[in-house]
Amino acid sequence: MERRMRIGLLVDFLVSEYSEFLIEGVNASCKKMNADFYIFQMGQLNSQSNNFDYQCVAITSLISQKNIDGIIVTSTTQTHNKSLESFVSYIKSFAPIPVVNISTEILGIPSIVVNYEMAFRSLVEHVVRDIGARKIAFMSANSKSDEITLREKIFWQVIKEHNISPQTVKVWRASLSYSSAMYELTKTENKNDKFNYDAIICLNDDTALAVMDYVKKRGLKVPENLVISGFDNLRKSIYCIPSLSTIDQRVFQQGYVAARTLYDLLVGKKVPSVQEIEAKAILRKSTGAQRFFYKVRNNKFLEIDRASIADVSSNSMVYEWYQNRTQMFRMTKLFLEIQAGLCKEDILYQMTYNFHAFGISYVVLVAYEHPVETPYNFDYFHLPDHAKVICASNPQKDEILNLYDSPVYFDPKECMLPEQFISEDQRPIIAMSLFSGTTQVGYMFIEKLDIDIAVYEPLRYSVSEMIASLNRFEAQKKKREEEALTAQPVMFNKYVHQDYLTELFNRQGIIDFGTAFLETAKEDLRKGLLIYCDLNEFGKINENFGHEAGDAALNAFAEILKSIFTNDSLIGRICDDKFVIISKNIAPEDFFNIKDLISKASINWVEKNNSLFLISSTVVYVEFSSDTSYNLNELLQSVENALLEEKNARRNVI
Repeated sequence: MERRMRIGLLVDFLVSEYSEFLIEGVNASCKKMNADFYIFQMGQLNSQSNNFDYQCVAITSLISQKNIDGIIVTSTTQTHNKSLESFVSYIKSFAPIPVVNISTEILGIPSIVVNYEMAFRSLVEHVVRDIGARKIAFMSANSKSDEITLREKIFWQVIKEHNISPQTVKVWRASLSYSSAMYELTKTENKNDKFNYDAIICLNDDTALAVMDYVKKRGLKVPENLVISGFDNLRKSIYCIPSLSTIDQRVFQQGYVAARTLYDLLVGKKVPSVQEIEAKAILRKSTGAQRFFYKVRNNKFLEIDRASIADVSSNSMVYEWYQNRTQMFRMTKLFLEIQAGLCKEDILYQMTYNFHAFGISYVVLVAYEHPVETPYNFDYFHLPDHAKVICASNPQKDEILNLYDSPVYFDPKECMLPEQFISEDQRPIIAMSLFSGTTQVGYMFIEKLDIDIAVYEPLRYSVSEMIASLNRFEAQKKKREEEALTAQPVMFNKYVHQDYLTELFNRQGIIDFGTAFLETAKEDLRKGLLIYCDLNEFGKINENFGHEAGDAALNAFAEILKSIFTNDSLIGRICDDKFVIISKNIAPEDFFNIKDLISKASINWVEKNNSLFLISSTVVYVEFSSDTSYNLNELLQSVENALLEEKNARRNVI
């Protein structure tokens, strides 16, 4: 059955009303088009924060033609710390996947832009002209964004047009967050300062809400003593006290139009290079809108929000607050339970139990076979070759399965999830990187429910710490096993350590004696190679000439290896047609001579014995040294990966 179209939306953070409105708009459009919708929380490129936000971008490495058909990006959220040119270069790296951009016009990429120039101008003019404010303060932003630059330009134009000296305007610069604005206000606080302003214009709602709270602490009343305006029309701007005058950018509509445009692009329709959505100034109580109820006429760019200045019951908001409070309590409880987990069974039980408690019916947790250290800021994450599904939904039985002890392995470079774990229902799916500090441990796909979207970030954090804890358990277990092996000398047991056919070491022999062999090499600071040989077409020898011929081939190859590797070497047959040699004092530059010896000896054996079948092998190696590793398990994993790459390279040769 042909899969539905998959549309991806890249947002910086879920915990943002801007993101929420976009998600709602794109989701509504995807439902209408019968398309699957994936939300990628990518953080901010070139993030300047100290809380590892840069790790979020790793999730975008899953975006490829195999996984996602087209993506929607938001340039305004990604150009605070990065130039628009750099951002354009970044999104072009997803080619040939079609892209639609929201916010800023980008040449060659269909763009949905908001024209807020007249709306913002109307709002500032209303404050200066209609209200008569002359003592103005301006809460600006520390940002390279073209949008912020334009908003500042409009503000200063209106100030100059109304003969207000720019030198008399007090300016603060925050990072568009409540906490940053509050910090800037209190940092310069002077108890003797009367804070004597008629109006404070802010470049977003979060900073405006911080200003409102700050002036209340100073004993001032809004709008009686001064008026305040924001920009964004967040939900809380309606329900805060007093309600906040602001700019409605119609973000839901931006998301809806962007998804529709991307769909048209994917089905081969011609789409406009730029589509413009008009913003509108919304007047509420924070600028005394009730005084202008009959004085200001609504127009294309400005209107009075009559509902927000009426005495309307807030019962629905109280219920929503109670629901959010309950969800956050559950989230805190989950985190504490994970922290208190004494063993992996406890942690895994609490995780699956709490997914149910949140009402989550679709979730897939993917852990990397080997966690990846990423200590520095990056734009692109190189996915490892090996990952495993450790927890996943079973929609047939409405349960969440703990697969940790029997995981499903796959290559995340080939697919973002094994096919059986892809959601069959049409619902928005959130994709998030899982990381603990500077370590990438995996990623998570989880359905977006009608719960407070703020829940997902602490959930991501808790799941990340869970996987990190499980990794620590495994590392401790492995260390104990290794210590047990080195605590006493290994005694050779023919029935335990020897291959019955070739009389080489078997897998257990290589593990027991190879570990001790490498420990000695480590103590003596000696280098060497772990060489891996895989007989080619061995299955066909058995099929065409019988198992006796297969045994003869194995014995012949064992004798060839014995003749080449003598002193300071261990040789073993670890599985069917696979052989391992651990040898000291062999350098990587010697490998090709050794490989050539194995090849010539194999040809000589065939000719000497008039063999009906050929013996050939794929031979690879890894080095052990103080610069690499002396850990046998790590070396075996590395050499098996090298073998896989060698075989894939051969298949790709035409």
